[in-house]
Amino acid sequence: MSGLQKSLQRPRIRRINIRSIIYRIRQFIDALIGEPDDEWMARVKEVLTDEQQELFLSLQPFEQVHAIKVFRKLIERGIDSFDLLVAALLHDVGKTLHPLSFWDRVIGVLASVLLPEKFRQWGSGSPDGWRKPFVVACQHPGWGAELATASGVSPLTGVLICHHHDDTAVDTLVEGREFLKILQEIDRES
Repeated sequence: MSGLQKSLQRPRIRRINIRSIIYRIRQFIDALIGEPDDEWMARVKEVLTDEQQELFLSLQPFEQVHAIKVFRKLIERGIDSFDLLVAALLHDVGKTLHPLSFWDRVIGVLASVLLPEKFRQWGSGSPDGWRKPFVVACQHPGWGAELATASGVSPLTGVLICHHHDDTAVDTLVEGREFLKILQEIDRES
């Protein structure tokens, strides 16, 4: 192809996933108005130890609502794996180490949808300055697995928490592969 033909080609425009944007908007609305439900909070207490409950309660209220949604959907599907239920409740506890403001979350979500390569690049390093929303989004699963493991969760639960955003882990895990697929699917739709 000649230089002229290349210059006349239409620029490649990244396709934006409208469903993902709508989902994220719904998530933000839930974040603004959501509070944990008393009935489901009682069920959370039945599953988590006192130390794990402290971890769960250290999440921001809208993060608790999200975790309970994931937990509830598992139960509604008839899933009763204790490891998976605990992972559902604690999968985002790594975010408690470096809490984000609402606007930090907006920036992080928009970047993850519109600039996924940059988002991953900005997510490495330490959670300082303008990179904080990206670093927290990318690294909270590992931090959460460490916190949850220290609270006494099973090794499988720790693995599920550690890899709940890692799509490649589904192909490499031996134990817990099906549970990880389910956790990722429900986390995305919640």
